[in-house]
Amino acid sequence: MQSAPSGAAVSVREAYKYYGSSKSPKVILDRLNMTVPRGAIYGLLGASGCGKTTLLTCIVGRRKLKSGDVWILGGRPGSVGSGVPGPRIGYMPQDIALFGDFSIRDTMFYFGKIFGMSNAEVEERAVFLHRMLELPPDDRLVINLSGGQQRRVSFAAALLHDPELLILDEPTVGVDPVLRQRIWDHLMYITQTGNKTVIITTHYIEEARQAGTIGLMRNGTLLAEDAPSELLVLYGCRTLEDVFLLLSRKQGRNNQDVVADAEDPDETANNQRNAIQQLQIQHHRQQDNIRRASLEVVSHHQDEQGMNLQRNTTTASTATLTNNADDMHIPSGQRRQLKNRASIAGKMESLLKKNILRYWRNLGVMLFILGFPLLQIGAFFLAIGHDPRHLPIAIVNDEVPWYRAGPGPSYTGGPLFVESDRCMGMSVPGCNMTRLSCRFLDTLDPQFVTKRFYSDVKSAQDAVKKGDVWGTLHFGANFSVGLEERNEKGKDTSDLALEMGELSVWLDMSDRQISLLLKKQILDAYKTFFRELLFDCELNHKYGEIPIQFKPPVYGVEYPSYTMFMAPGVILTIVFFLSTGITCTTMISEVHEGIWDRALVTGITAGEILLSHVLTQLLVLFVQSIECLLLSFFLFGMESNGSILLLTSLTVLQGFCGMCFGFLISIVCENISAANYLSIGSFYPMILLCGIVWPLEGMPTGLRLFSLQLPLTRSTDSMRNIMTKGWGIQEPGVYEGFVATIIWIVALLALCVLGLRIKKG
Repeated sequence: MQSAPSGAAVSVREAYKYYGSSKSPKVILDRLNMTVPRGAIYGLLGASGCGKTTLLTCIVGRRKLKSGDVWILGGRPGSVGSGVPGPRIGYMPQDIALFGDFSIRDTMFYFGKIFGMSNAEVEERAVFLHRMLELPPDDRLVINLSGGQQRRVSFAAALLHDPELLILDEPTVGVDPVLRQRIWDHLMYITQTGNKTVIITTHYIEEARQAGTIGLMRNGTLLAEDAPSELLVLYGCRTLEDVFLLLSRKQGRNNQDVVADAEDPDETANNQRNAIQQLQIQHHRQQDNIRRASLEVVSHHQDEQGMNLQRNTTTASTATLTNNADDMHIPSGQRRQLKNRASIAGKMESLLKKNILRYWRNLGVMLFILGFPLLQIGAFFLAIGHDPRHLPIAIVNDEVPWYRAGPGPSYTGGPLFVESDRCMGMSVPGCNMTRLSCRFLDTLDPQFVTKRFYSDVKSAQDAVKKGDVWGTLHFGANFSVGLEERNEKGKDTSDLALEMGELSVWLDMSDRQISLLLKKQILDAYKTFFRELLFDCELNHKYGEIPIQFKPPVYGVEYPSYTMFMAPGVILTIVFFLSTGITCTTMISEVHEGIWDRALVTGITAGEILLSHVLTQLLVLFVQSIECLLLSFFLFGMESNGSILLLTSLTVLQGFCGMCFGFLISIVCENISAANYLSIGSFYPMILLCGIVWPLEGMPTGLRLFSLQLPLTRSTDSMRNIMTKGWGIQEPGVYEGFVATIIWIVALLALCVLGLRIKKG
C-alpha cells in the first residue's frame, strides 16, 4: 500500500469509480491522478457530467472508490483521528443543502454548534461573513431567499469554522461579478496568509486563472494539472479554453478517434469546440442577465465603500486567523479525537433543535402531526361498530283486516306503504289470545326497524328484491289460534296448528352484518313477546325459553361491542403508520435536498442523525399516543379493566416500532413516491392479517402462523387482554406483545445500520 505523499493537502492516485454492474459499468472516474498542494487554490475545471462532483464526494469520504487511493490532510478519509469527515474541512456542495425553514442566523448556529464553536465565536464569524458576502438580514428564512442568496449562505456555512481545507463545488454560480471577485480575493488571502487550502470547481474557465493550480477534467480523467500560466506557455495558447480544446482533441486521438479527424478535421474541431462552449454557455447567459443589476454594484464598489469593505475583509480575516493560530495545524490524531468528542453534545444539540424547529415552523406538518390522530380516532369511533338504525322491513299480516285505525280512507288494494303500525290500537294486553301478531310487532324496537306493511307476500318479496326493504315477515290468518293451541296442548299440538303459529321470515342476506343483526332482533323480540304473554297468563315464563342459560361472562360484557373489539388494533395501527409516514418522508427529504450528505461531511455520523430523529419522534409519539388514548377513553367512553400505564407504554412502543420501519423505508427507497408506495402497500396487509378486523381463528392455519409474526398481531392481542380482561404484565397474553414489539424494533434497527453501511459503499 502506498503512503501519503508529503507536502500535499489532497492526493488521489489511480482513482477508479463506476456505477452499475462490473460487466457493463458506467465509468465516472478512470484511473485519475490528482495532487493538491498545501496553501494553494486548486481549480477543478470540466463540463457537467465529467465526474467533478463524484471526485469531491470521494475526497470527503462520502463515497468509496472501486480502486485507487485518496489521502487528505495526511490521512485517509474516514480513518480514526483524521478529522475527515469532520471539522478540518469545509464543504459546499453543488446543491444548496440548507434547511429552508431556518433563518440565516439559525443556519450559522446550526453549523457552528456542530463544529464545536461557542456562541461568541459563531456571532463573530457570522458578522464577518455577513459583511463580506452581503447576506440578507439574519432573520430572513432560507426558503424566502433568491437562488444566488441561498448559495452565498451555503458558502458562508462552509467558511464559518475557518477550516484547513475548503472544498467548494461551483460557489460562484449566480453571484454578481464584483462579489465573485471579492470571494476570490478572500480565498487567495486565506491561502497566502493562513496556510489554508482550497479546492474549487467552476465552469467559468477564465475565472480559474486566479487559482494557483488547475486541473482540466474530461470523461473522468485529468487532461492536465499545472499552474494556469504554465499551461498557457506549455501548449502555446492564449486562453485556457484553447488549452482545454487542444487537450480534448488529443484525448480523442488517444481514444482512436483519428479516423474521424482525418475524414473531416474541421468537423471534429467544431465538435470539440462545442464541448468547450457547454462550459461557457451558462456563464454568458448569467452575465447577460445580471449585467444591468451589476452596474449599480460595480459603481458602488468603485467608490470608497468598496475599499472599506475590502479593508474590513482583510482585517476580519487577519483577526480570525490570529485567534485560531493554535488550531491551524492539528499535531496529532489524539487532539482531533478530543475535539470531536468534545463536540458530540453540540452536534446532538444542533440536530435536535433542527428537528424541532422544522416541525415548529411548518404549520402544515404540525397540524398533521397533532390533528390527524384525533381525526382518525374520531372517525373510527363514530363510524364503526354501531348497530344499524331504522332498517326498513316488509310486514304482511293476514291476521288483521285491511283498514287503518282511526280516521282516514279505507284500503282499496295494491301494496300499502304505511310508516305507522297497521296494528295501532289492536294489540290487546293481558292474557288475551287474539291478534298476537300485533302484540309481537309492538315488541320490535322502533329505533332498529321501520315497519312497512304490504297486502300480500309477493309484493313484499318484490320489495326485498328491489332493495327497498331488508326482509319480509309474514303472519298467517290464524297465527294467534295456532299459538294458543300450542300453549294449551303442548306435545299433543297438531301439525296444522304448529304451522299456523309460525312466523315466516325472508331476509336479504347479501349484507352479513345487517342480516345477522336482523335475525338477532327478531329472535330477541319473539322471546320478549312470549315471556310477557306467559307472565300475563300467570304461567312460568321459563316454559317458553330455550333450556340454555348464559351466566354472567367471565370477561367482558354480555353483549360485546364490535367497536371495542377493533379499538386496540386501530389505535396501535394509527400510531404505527403515522410514525412510519413522518419518519420515512423526513429522512428522504433530507437526502434529496443534500442535507444528509452535507451533515455527514461535517463529521456527524449516520447513527447520530438517526438518534436525533429517534429522540424527536419519541416526543411526537408520546403526544400522539396520549391524544389517541385520551380521546378514546374520555370522549368516546372506551373502558379498560387494566393498567393505563401498560396501555400507554405498549402504544408508544408500537409507535417506536413504526418509526424504525420508517427509517428502513427511507434507507431502502430512493424517493418519496417509492417510500409512500411501500408504506401504503404494507398498511392493508397489516390491517387484514393482524387480527384487527377479524379474529385470527378465522384464518387458515398457515396464514395464521404467518400473521403471528407481524409486528401488530401480538401487541393488538396484548392490548385487548389488558383492556377487557384486566391482565397484568406477568400474563403471557400481555408480555408476549411487548416482547414481540421489542424484537421487531431491534431487527429493524439492525437492518437500518446494515443498509446505511451498504449505501455508503
